[in-house]
Amino acid sequence: MRKLNVKAYIFFMLTVSCCFLVGAGAVEPDRLLASDADPTGLFGPIPDPALLGPFEVTREEYTLSNVQLSGPRRVGTGDFVLTSEVIGSVHAPTDLSAGPLPVVVFLHGRFCTCRVISCTRWPCPENEYWSYKGYDYVSEILASWGYIVISVSANAINSTDDTWRDLGGNERAQLVLHHLDQWKEFNTTGGEPFGDRFIGKLNLDNIGLMGHSRGGEGVTRVWFCNQNPDACNLQRDNTFTFSAVLTLAPTTNFYRTIVTNVPYGTILPYCDGDVFTLNGERNYDDARYALADDPTAKQHVLVMGANHDGYNRIWEFNDDWTAFRDRSRTDPYCVPNIPTTGRLSLADQRATAIAYISSFMRIYVGNEFTMLPLWTGDAPPPGSINGAEVHFAYHPADLSDQRLDVDRVTSDTSLTTNFLGGAVSQTGLNPFVTCVGTLGCNAPIFVNTSRVLRIGWDDTSAQYQSQIPSAFRDVSQYSFLSFRPAVKGNDPRNPAGQPQDLSVVLIDGSGQSAAVRVSDYSANLYFPPGGPLARKEVLNSVRIPLGAFTGVSLGNIQTIRFNYDQTSQGSLFINDLMFAQ
Repeated sequence: MRKLNVKAYIFFMLTVSCCFLVGAGAVEPDRLLASDADPTGLFGPIPDPALLGPFEVTREEYTLSNVQLSGPRRVGTGDFVLTSEVIGSVHAPTDLSAGPLPVVVFLHGRFCTCRVISCTRWPCPENEYWSYKGYDYVSEILASWGYIVISVSANAINSTDDTWRDLGGNERAQLVLHHLDQWKEFNTTGGEPFGDRFIGKLNLDNIGLMGHSRGGEGVTRVWFCNQNPDACNLQRDNTFTFSAVLTLAPTTNFYRTIVTNVPYGTILPYCDGDVFTLNGERNYDDARYALADDPTAKQHVLVMGANHDGYNRIWEFNDDWTAFRDRSRTDPYCVPNIPTTGRLSLADQRATAIAYISSFMRIYVGNEFTMLPLWTGDAPPPGSINGAEVHFAYHPADLSDQRLDVDRVTSDTSLTTNFLGGAVSQTGLNPFVTCVGTLGCNAPIFVNTSRVLRIGWDDTSAQYQSQIPSAFRDVSQYSFLSFRPAVKGNDPRNPAGQPQDLSVVLIDGSGQSAAVRVSDYSANLYFPPGGPLARKEVLNSVRIPLGAFTGVSLGNIQTIRFNYDQTSQGSLFINDLMFAQ
């Protein structure tokens, strides 16, 4: 069974109790806690991250002197130099006496800059689209829990980023790091427009980054350029400490930055009409095994029915699904306002941003690990997202007490031998191959870029087995058996709209076995919804509590077996088989 930190549990229960006392705007008490219908039985109630915290919040704006940003031209030679605004907002507790406080920085993506004359002009004669204001609804929540939340304007970059070879990736990083340099001055000596309000109040050794769309690609470059300034056309001595990197519907237009040594997360909107291939998953896949002994976790949340633009209040009038991906409005799932739609309302979509941006920062910047089950999928979603369907992938730190990789599926070797050196076998599976990507895996839109097992079965006798070598058979320190599957959306053996299922069996050294149905613990074997434009496969994590495998010795597990005995036929993709916390 999962070992809970008693002191941490007491702390979060006290937090829950105190939070009924906050003022207007808080979530109603009956929606304070995540649902108590916990299928694992491992967790108590978890605070809803949409709840306002105990701090009164003040929002302020700042406009500083312009800065020059430069990078190699996409066409021609030499650098293109841009004069950019240095404009932003800050949400912070009105009373900063508890400082220094952790810092969170938001960076918006590419959208129109001007409402008149030209969508991509800068500066505007009037009526700008101030995209940096679009996340105020999240900033207020985080600031009420004691965070200083800075949102950076990047309109000048948006007006001309296609001029750069990297489409503005490093230049966005230059801009954010310049803002942080200015905040370092506010933190040490003060200065206009804040006077001495922020002196000593920011903990610049504990910063979380969140970027949306091209801003998502941008914050991965902030993390990279902070450590590698020369590679980013920067001359600087300042460095900052980033505790978390979160991307929201990010692009990977030029860079697929592999984020290691820091917790990485991505929010993937299923009905994204702008980045319809959900590129943030590429960053997740790339980072899983990139750094040996990486002490930090990687994770995603897939939000069904969410689009790209609805997460920013300035952009939300634009439905990117019908503007870019499906102008003929043919898809039964992602087109809004039709009887079959799976689309979320804008309010419910924003609620998912509050829940998962806020909780991610509170987990990894604020060390509130009682909220981690909201990101692993081990606890039910918070009530504040109003029943929105969400799916998760969670890749624990590469530490021996966090996970034991049984099969990473990084080559065809996985067809005969797992990562631990144990034998792999199968009966009745057709195909039983490895593949990579949409074309290689013959899939509608296979979001993942990692290698996977592609398997299919035509009767209930089909099996897959993976043997555990003797040196690794004691798995009693772990809490879950985990793997990442996806249902193949264009195989007729998977009935449209119907989930798949299978049994997972553990066999110990004495020959005792225990079987658990996946559907009893996970909804991640869903059939991907939508028509040809929307239907996409995404690998999500199935995490089955080891305590569910009764009657076997967790100190001597010899075999993992998948019995495809719950449906008469089917087809799946699978990778990342492990024992995990």
